[in-house]
Amino acid sequence: KIKIGNEKVLRARLNDAHFFFLKDQEKPLIERKHDLSAVTYHNLLGTLSDRTERIKSLLIDWGKKINLDTSDCITLADLSKNDLVTLMVNEFPELQGTMGKYYCLSEGLESHIAEAIEDQYKPRYSGDSLPKNRLAKSLALADKFELIAGLISIDLMPTGDKDPYAMRRNALGILSILMSEKFEITLDYLIESSLRIFVSNSTKREVSVKKMQGFISDRIFFFFKEQGYRADCIMACMNFAFVDPYSFPFLLKELEKVAMNIDSNELFSINKRIKNILEKAGIYGNNSEPIDQNLLVEKAEKDLFLFSSHLYEQIKFQIAHNQFDKYLKSCIDFKKPIEDFFENVLVNVDDTDLRNNRIFLLSYIYSIMNQLVDLSLVSKGHNE
Repeated sequence: KIKIGNEKVLRARLNDAHFFFLKDQEKPLIERKHDLSAVTYHNLLGTLSDRTERIKSLLIDWGKKINLDTSDCITLADLSKNDLVTLMVNEFPELQGTMGKYYCLSEGLESHIAEAIEDQYKPRYSGDSLPKNRLAKSLALADKFELIAGLISIDLMPTGDKDPYAMRRNALGILSILMSEKFEITLDYLIESSLRIFVSNSTKREVSVKKMQGFISDRIFFFFKEQGYRADCIMACMNFAFVDPYSFPFLLKELEKVAMNIDSNELFSINKRIKNILEKAGIYGNNSEPIDQNLLVEKAEKDLFLFSSHLYEQIKFQIAHNQFDKYLKSCIDFKKPIEDFFENVLVNVDDTDLRNNRIFLLSYIYSIMNQLVDLSLVSKGHNE
């Protein structure tokens, strides 16, 4: 009896699905685009039609930067959400994207467009498969960035365990996609351009950008912390994640190797010391002041300057070629000449020009070493 009852229910549902499938195909998918304007996405963010246009704007912009076909981007965006207003998806919401794919294929549209419509929601959960190609990945990124940027623009952030719009899951999806393939576009640009379509005022947008950077930073931190990486090493590399998210894990792995080497401990302490000096002098983060070689009077400071000039080109080459192990090794090579400098040269002398020149030299050294990693944040051989 139970079996017969289940079969009756299942047969009825399958008959419904068959009816919906046939009925939906009476109207071409592209013509359903107009129906999206009748569906409210969020009372402060407009309709599904508004959302689709924002996603299209992002997809076209990013597509140009990573050499996607613009006509593909437009076609894909115009079709991407149309299955949401079909009878099938209305009855079976979990089939969003999937039905868009099959309706596209039944209409004879290109398979890579159809596949991208289904893939835009991936990854749906941890361990889910990723979109299959660059076009699909770009749509998935546009979908997720539009969602997060829009909600941040109206001050809707997850609180505690509450995340009704799945912002955290979407952020993790963004990271999974960006770390699966190297895109010729920075995470910072993706964030800024996403918020530009919501916040026109540059001052307010800057606030929103910082908020979104902080939100994504937290996701990066917890994502890698759960994989067993050291908290201090993750934070030391964090800025690089916003420049090149694909290469971030490789840099993090190399930094962890260096951090476990006891010979590197003094390098981290030296960087903390230099950072403190620069902060007290009020020039931390400002490396534009030139060094006057005529004011380099002590042998140790002359040697440090010559050594740094040589190592600058070496490190520049290593960074350009993502040779993270060699870059960090070059940083370690700085340890001896910097130690000699601090042993034999007094920074805070009475002569203002001499003092400033030595601070500028330290600033120059610090900027060379910390181009990819903030070495001052790494602790001595233990996890914090």
